Amino acid sequence: MNILDETFLQRFQKMDIAQVFALFLNSVHEGIVIMDEESKIIYANPAYTRILGIPIEKVMGKKVFDIEPETKALNVFKGKEPIIGEYEIVKTIGKHVIFDASPIFSGDKLIGALTIFRDISELVSMKQKLDYYRFYTNKLKKQNISMKQDLSAPFKDIIGDDINFVRALVLAQQVADTDASILLEGESGVGKDILARAIHMASKGPGKPLIEVNCSAIPDTLFESEIFGYEEGAFTGAKKHGKKGKFELANGGTLFLDEIAELPLNVQAKLLRTLQEGSVERLGATKKNTFNVRIIAATNRKLFEMVEQGKFRRDLYFRLNVLQIKIPPLRERRADIMLLAQHFLASSAKPYLSISPMVVDAFMKYPWYGNIRELMNVISHAVIVCQNENITLKDLPDYFHDQILKPYSSIETDSTLYAAEREAIQLAMKECGNNYTKTMKNLGVSRRTFYKKLKKHGLYRINENK
Repeated sequence: MNILDETFLQRFQKMDIAQVFALFLNSVHEGIVIMDEESKIIYANPAYTRILGIPIEKVMGKKVFDIEPETKALNVFKGKEPIIGEYEIVKTIGKHVIFDASPIFSGDKLIGALTIFRDISELVSMKQKLDYYRFYTNKLKKQNISMKQDLSAPFKDIIGDDINFVRALVLAQQVADTDASILLEGESGVGKDILARAIHMASKGPGKPLIEVNCSAIPDTLFESEIFGYEEGAFTGAKKHGKKGKFELANGGTLFLDEIAELPLNVQAKLLRTLQEGSVERLGATKKNTFNVRIIAATNRKLFEMVEQGKFRRDLYFRLNVLQIKIPPLRERRADIMLLAQHFLASSAKPYLSISPMVVDAFMKYPWYGNIRELMNVISHAVIVCQNENITLKDLPDYFHDQILKPYSSIETDSTLYAAEREAIQLAMKECGNNYTKTMKNLGVSRRTFYKKLKKHGLYRINENK
């Protein structure tokens, strides 16, 4: 016997075996109950009180048959066999427990039973909450599908099943029948123009004009002449007979002002006056022309913050923001990433191509700051450079790799990116059968960079298949 065992036993040398036995039972976290052959409780440890919330003196000497007559633990007296891992609810107090019950024999005679139980009420509560959340999530998913199915064309044809995106589509359909101005908010590339066209089609129909104006693409000096038009001789270089502005061209239909935040303040004032009066005055004109135009504005900036900063007119903001629809970015619509990717692929020159699991994994981890437009461009690039029937990591643009596999120096301080890089390399190696040459080719990195990353992540193995 070693020294530790002897030292340990010396602590209990003055105790009899019953005292040592009781000391051990009192120290365990599970509830322990010992019953005699009549189910009378002859011992219960402190954990019993803690778990069931019943003072020991209230149950000591009482029969379990009387206290909890329906407990499954009593079956040990009938079957005279151990009961292992049984679940039940202690009905008198509503606790959920799992217990083991073992018969105690003296020779062939049953003289009692030992029950050890563990409180799982908290686990049951967590499971119930999890089940509820799953039920609620499935309900929302079904509701979401139902919502998407209830949409009419052209909203139903817009790709996306994410619930927040579908809610935006539902709202767009609801407001399409009105003539109120709509403000679409969302990052660049989320599809504001697509939703604007859908609203136009649903409200005005294909026979009415839809005039789209990218406010950020028109030089400040040409803004007024482009939007409001001009008369002959209004300025040097003006066309003979003048030119209709966007309001006149959109008469009876929809004027879509994209990137509205880029409008100069002086043009904002005239735009507000034009909307309020319902008539437009060309540059150099002496009379105004009335119009009937539905205004849809869009911005990728926080327009209200610009109002607070004095960079956008408050009165124009509220004139445009009668109805506001926010379109979530693609990184908040993870479930839609592959739906869109497959759609772009099916519409490409090589619809037969498939997307490798590694690319799918990379797509789901990528931040997509360029949103849907960026995803479309990545797929277009992959389709062009792909030389087989399966799009792999090497077919993706270089900048995409720069985002997924950050340079050594920047990743060193970022544990999340560090882990992502390591996982990406491991996946690539697995797909290439641990062949280094194929792996570095698929990852699109040089041999020197590849080996440096292997050593950095502790993945370098001398005996690997080169």
